[in-house]
Amino acid sequence: MKKQIETTIEIHAPAKKVWDILLKTDSYSKWNPFISEISDLLKPQQKAKVVLNLPDGTHFKINPVIQSAEFPELRWKGKLFFNGIFDGEHYFRLKEISEEKTLFVHGECFSGILVGFLGKVLEKTEEEPLY
Repeated sequence: MKKQIETTIEIHAPAKKVWDILLKTDSYSKWNPFISEISDLLKPQQKAKVVLNLPDGTHFKINPVIQSAEFPELRWKGKLFFNGIFDGEHYFRLKEISEEKTLFVHGECFSGILVGFLGKVLEKTEEEPLY
């Protein structure tokens, strides 16, 4: 089973400036209430440490593997126990609209056998603003 959540927002700033902010991992909680902590190791094939704030107020720690960390995309993939149970591929993508405007795309693709059982939690996550 699969489920995708995606939001977009137009930011009035150059894409490179938005990218620089995206790489400042110590300030994620200022603009993204869903991610309260993230390690500063954002290199492909390296594990990161991420703390997620779930809509019910609980915190969930994951150690995803960075898939991409080059402009214009930051992407990581995490799993519960092992592949196929509950996997999530999280992404931030920047699209330059003009020199002073950027489309910020933020989402996650969930897959695995538990996706169907966690549908209500995922729906609540989708309703929460991601920035």
